[in-house]
Amino acid sequence: MPAACIILVTHAAEGVGPITVTALAHGGHTVYAALNCRRWRDRAQAQRLRDSAIEHGLDIRIVDMKPESSDSVSKAVGEIVHTSGQIDILVQGGVPSMVGPTEAFAPEQASKTLGRYLVGAQRTLRAVLPHMREAHAGLIIWVLGTAAGGGTAPYLGWYCAIQSGLEALAVQYARDLVPFGIESALVMSGMFGTLSSPFQRPELPADQTTSAAYSRRLGLQFQQRIQNAADELSCAEEIPGATAGAVAMIVETPAGQRPFRTIVDPVKDGADVVFLVLDRVRAEMMRRLGCGDLLDVCYRERRSDEGVTPETLRNAEANDDGV
Repeated sequence: MPAACIILVTHAAEGVGPITVTALAHGGHTVYAALNCRRWRDRAQAQRLRDSAIEHGLDIRIVDMKPESSDSVSKAVGEIVHTSGQIDILVQGGVPSMVGPTEAFAPEQASKTLGRYLVGAQRTLRAVLPHMREAHAGLIIWVLGTAAGGGTAPYLGWYCAIQSGLEALAVQYARDLVPFGIESALVMSGMFGTLSSPFQRPELPADQTTSAAYSRRLGLQFQQRIQNAADELSCAEEIPGATAGAVAMIVETPAGQRPFRTIVDPVKDGADVVFLVLDRVRAEMMRRLGCGDLLDVCYRERRSDEGVTPETLRNAEANDDGV
């Protein structure tokens, strides 16, 4: 990658999105923050990012992108390529915060969230990848939750399903893109971090009748008990900005040397153990199928506490409060 890259960050108003945008911009990159400017919360976040860019002299650009719409995604990507000539790096993020009894989420509600995050990722990739394939270069960074493989809490059925789906999609894309010189990296963020927790402003089930049935059996305060326990697990050891710092570290690492999976999880929910085994099993099957050449830039092991420099973390943390 060149010293200064053109980077697109999706779901830039959610979770670690804002701090990731500023951390990358502090690295001297041009960062496009994709937000749905029709939503009040996204518009407010867009203004905070603009203010931060002016205050710190950063190249942060807001792009209106609705992940539920193929037309909106294609238009946003087209505008970026027209203005900047290319997209070097795509940071695919987002926090699907569905919390409640799994049964109580109406099919239409689940379908809408799947469309925003899982299918939304496919829309974005289909818009971005033709440009990267033509350039025979690029980097896709997936910011996911450790709930895709680690220990999880009750009432997170749909959250875990979407995270698991995205993780599987990321792994398959990583293999598919190797022949085109496009690298992939997964940053797995602990489920209970303040910025990445599904319990922050959760989407509740639409079917209140079914939800009430679970509350009568488990107690009205069951969900609150889960959230309180999660907060206690995370508050003592959480490192603000660690996920954004990991993304920045991957961007700055030379091509061909980047870790495939980086786990940032102070709570230690076991995802590091699970994915260590899972990645090896997947790689072994690829070799048995005669496709080991597709692993060349896929699987490079690195612990979550390696490679993230104190300076990177300090820069990310310094902008957390302002963004």
